[in-house]
Amino acid sequence: MRRILPNFKVLTGNATLTVGIKDFPAQSDTTSTYSPFTLTSSTTKVDTRARGRFANIQISNSSTAETWRFGTVRIDLQPDGRR
Repeated sequence: MRRILPNFKVLTGNATLTVGIKDFPAQSDTTSTYSPFTLTSSTTKVDTRARGRFANIQISNSSTAETWRFGTVRIDLQPDGRR
């Protein structure tokens, strides 16, 4: 996973994006070394550089005054060399 292109319809304040990755289904999630990312209304891309076979994305906010509405998820993926 090279990058995520956030598509927020509405973003008031900041949102936090956390990327969890793992190599096998039974393995515990490992947070990406660059995670968490702070997103603002002017964020156009997030360079994640996450590597694994499975990934999950969590979007959250830390204050009640912050709101967001997420549109379509766009993620730039690239096949890896492991077999």
